[in-house]
Amino acid sequence: MLQVIENIEKVKSRGKKPPPLDTLAQLGTDSLKKKATSKWFTQKLTKELLEIGSPLSKQYKRAYYCNQTLIQHDKNKITSKYCNSRACNLCNRIRTAKMMNGYILPLKELGDLQFVTLTEPNVKESELEECVRNQIKKISNIIEVLRKRRGINVSGIRKLECTINIVFNTYHPHVHLLVNKNCAPEFISEWLKRTPNAKLVAQHYKDADQNSLNELFKYTTKQYEIETENKTLEINVRSLDVILRAYNNKRTFQTFGEIRKIKVNEEVEELESQEYTDLPDYHYMEWEWKNKDWYNKYKEPLSNNIEPNIEIKARNKTYMKWTEKEKGIRQKEIDRNNKKNKENELLKEYQSIKIKYK
Repeated sequence: MLQVIENIEKVKSRGKKPPPLDTLAQLGTDSLKKKATSKWFTQKLTKELLEIGSPLSKQYKRAYYCNQTLIQHDKNKITSKYCNSRACNLCNRIRTAKMMNGYILPLKELGDLQFVTLTEPNVKESELEECVRNQIKKISNIIEVLRKRRGINVSGIRKLECTINIVFNTYHPHVHLLVNKNCAPEFISEWLKRTPNAKLVAQHYKDADQNSLNELFKYTTKQYEIETENKTLEINVRSLDVILRAYNNKRTFQTFGEIRKIKVNEEVEELESQEYTDLPDYHYMEWEWKNKDWYNKYKEPLSNNIEPNIEIKARNKTYMKWTEKEKGIRQKEIDRNNKKNKENELLKEYQSIKIKYK
């Protein structure tokens, strides 16, 4: 065990000492323009998701119409209806703000923290949901072992996350943890015991800082890629749907130890009211979304939002469409695997011959 812990210590990220958690800033109130941009992105995203006939189509439809109508009242207040979908940027922003605002102070009270990332090899679409369930069970089991058998007072937050390898059409579910100091090596050691195909070099931990909080509380999956040079928005539609289905009805955040006493609801309330200082001078007004902004009955825009100058590229709706570069990368990987399989077959054949003539 001591040797394992010593090896894990080498995994720790090197670099400058990060700023303490006291420097973490809370998220401020969204401006109307940011809200409008989030709404624009959500509609572009969910429009594509609605076209593939997913079991989550009702959820995507709710996200498409999230904040469709804004009610201005008492001059400086706006009330709107939220969908609580993980496919919705508007709801995800509120979810992130709630988590950070709810947990920053309790986390600071734990003292020095460590940010841990636990991984295992990529899986196929058909294996993703079971892999996610197993990861949840493994983390719960590790926490119980550390507390009851090892006597370690471990506290923190667990976050589930998944990324996509668009070239090989595989998924990389992994776990982020923010835990009290000196627990990280123990988590990695126990994770490797329960995940035989995981590699030590692929596990990471470091002292927690502002970036750690941002990483922990960001969305479960990256919903799209923006190419700034070509100003294109690339949505991997079917892959995104696969991930959203795999994590549906599962708690992406889970607290444990001392932090478990703090109850922060991950869900977004259906009706939310927010105050703004720069609203038009109306005591009551209804604003309807159209293309890029909300408009009232006089056709006045609410936020004066400028539509993003980005081309939408939806890919992977049914079958993977490869660029020439991606085809080349995939073919090299296939060739390497074929060569390795051939070598393994020759080795087995050699061993069988050796045994035969012993």
